[in-house]
Amino acid sequence: MDKKLLAMLACPVCKGELKLNDARTELICYQDAMAFPIREGIP
Repeated sequence: MDKKLLAMLACPVCKGELKLNDARTELICYQDAMAFPIREGIP
């Protein structure tokens, strides 16, 4: 995932920062303990 795109994305629940997981398959919001899948490069 492009770092510029990742910097623009926010958690839809709390508007907090999203982090890419180690496998690069999910965006994680640690504040809400939620994971959002990345499918075919699209979050």
